[in-house]
Amino acid sequence: MEGVRPITYPRKPKVDVSLADMLAGFSILGALLLFIVSICSPSWVVMERGAYVGAWKLCLVLHGQTEWDCRSYREQPDFARASQAFLVIALLCHLASLLMMAVYTSITITCLNKTLTVICLCLITFSAGCMTIMGSIVLGVKAQDYLISLKMQNMRVINNLPSLTEVEITGPIGVGWSLVLAILSAIFTFIAFVIWFLECQILKATEQRTESV
Repeated sequence: MEGVRPITYPRKPKVDVSLADMLAGFSILGALLLFIVSICSPSWVVMERGAYVGAWKLCLVLHGQTEWDCRSYREQPDFARASQAFLVIALLCHLASLLMMAVYTSITITCLNKTLTVICLCLITFSAGCMTIMGSIVLGVKAQDYLISLKMQNMRVINNLPSLTEVEITGPIGVGWSLVLAILSAIFTFIAFVIWFLECQILKATEQRTESV
């Protein structure tokens, strides 16, 4: 019929990825990379030239050798189970944040969904950072107590590893580089959280101004 125009629907606006969003994205990616490296390595708490404690395994160094003898915990101590739970939750939160970032940069996202997505990103990244810190504290503190107990029971055989009489367990106990990487991962995660939290406040203020007009 003449004079009848086809119905057209307004296109949904694209999301502009600002510099702050890019910084937050790079922070999350860097945090995830550091986190994966840290949880895959056993050097969370170390006894110099003697033992290395990680979230998943215990490594001992025999006298006269430079290589580590690493085995998974046969009977996991309580601190290992607790730290593993925190770190697994943190990993899931990191992966969820990557998924939400994909949604956030989607070309079909609406302005309202953008605000909700930023809120979800704030919650997920904050949870990831907190779980990383909690796991690091549990493993860092309790693993030191665990190594001290090894010093006091140097005749004990642990997890089918060689007798501790063949291991130098008199050295000083300190923080390993894996724990440092985990803390750095948490810092990068909190940086992303702060960026998205501030952006969330800006989006809410913009919506309020739009509704008041």
